[in-house]
Amino acid sequence: MKNRSVIIETTNRCNFNCSFCMVGEECGKEIIDFEQLIKWLKIKQKEYKLERIVLSGGEPFLSGVENLKKICREFPDTLVQIQTNGSQIDKFIEFKEFQNVQFGTSFQFGEYRKDSKVYNEDRFNKFQEKYYKIFGKYCFFIYVLTNDNYDKKIIDKLAKLVRKYNVSFHLSATMKMHNAKNCYIEYWKLIDIFIYLLKKYPDVALKCQPIRTMIMNSINHGSCPWISDCKDTQWHIGIDGKVYPCTNHFDNRMVEIGSIYE
Repeated sequence: MKNRSVIIETTNRCNFNCSFCMVGEECGKEIIDFEQLIKWLKIKQKEYKLERIVLSGGEPFLSGVENLKKICREFPDTLVQIQTNGSQIDKFIEFKEFQNVQFGTSFQFGEYRKDSKVYNEDRFNKFQEKYYKIFGKYCFFIYVLTNDNYDKKIIDKLAKLVRKYNVSFHLSATMKMHNAKNCYIEYWKLIDIFIYLLKKYPDVALKCQPIRTMIMNSINHGSCPWISDCKDTQWHIGIDGKVYPCTNHFDNRMVEIGSIYE
């Protein structure tokens, strides 16, 4: 039985307006049809082992807490990751009953972000402390690299935070095709930052996940940007139910592979 990871855009609703977000400035009021989604996943579960279900957005909590809990409940043997901006942390406690749920929060920080709702260093610290009070551990996070924060001094701060909380993290980047607000970055810069971490903070670099995706993205997006590095290991499902082979090709009709309504 083949393994699959599924990334689901649960909604385009969001209470933030992050420069790096794939939703861009097109925040709306749409929510995916959760009942149809669950039916589709259960059909696929007969043929594939669902290793991981990622609930993303927009802000997934704005698609309804009960909808998110229903996914956790219907797929108890699958890791369910909720990628959130962290603003709804008071609702996290409702998920303590589930053994298969994991939270991840996206953030970036630096002097230029002080007035932003995106997590600067102080907000990130407060978020982690609150998360620890709920779950007794610190939260996995996604650090989004853009041309705004491509700065080794900021990465030094990032390394100190990883050491402080002893958590794994994911280095991510916004590509031009992802509809961000002119905040995209070339993938070689992502690799450059990882190499910098590897040389100066090897213990921090080892907590960076997944390394393979970063390397493959840097290779694939250039001469053959339409080829998915995920090949047959991942699905990405949009709010409209359209299915794509990889996050990097989300909303690219040329590589659309189906729909949850089929």
